[in-house]
Amino acid sequence: MEIFFKDTPIIISLIIASIVAFIAYQQYKLAKFNTKRDLYERRLPVYKSVMQFIAKANIKAILEINDCLLLLNETNEANFLFRKEVKNYVDILYKKGLELHKTYDMLEHLREKVDRDEEYKKYCNENYDLIMWFSTQFNESEKIFSKYLKIDLN
Repeated sequence: MEIFFKDTPIIISLIIASIVAFIAYQQYKLAKFNTKRDLYERRLPVYKSVMQFIAKANIKAILEINDCLLLLNETNEANFLFRKEVKNYVDILYKKGLELHKTYDMLEHLREKVDRDEEYKKYCNENYDLIMWFSTQFNESEKIFSKYLKIDLN
């Protein structure tokens, strides 16, 4: 019995140390989860802006320059929140949006001409190709963003 009382402070210290270690580990997990949640909340608006831009291109088959500038403005934090691939993808969307705007404007201008020539056909084909490209971007965006927006509770 004397040995038990002699070792009691050691046992109590081990129990307290175990409890403190367990609490510290739980705090670590909570902090990690909160960081992931905060990052998710900052990344989601970038994804929504990209999807709205793509939707507008698909619904209207035309983008205004203001639409393209709005995309850049709403996704300007992408450099800090994602790896380079997302910023590169936004840049491609922006450039393709400007191309879609240009081809539409050229078609509008050339429609007024009486003698539609090869130039008109060229812009029709470019415009069609851009519209088809935008139609594939919903899936492409989901692939690119899914690794950043997937919620992993581990």
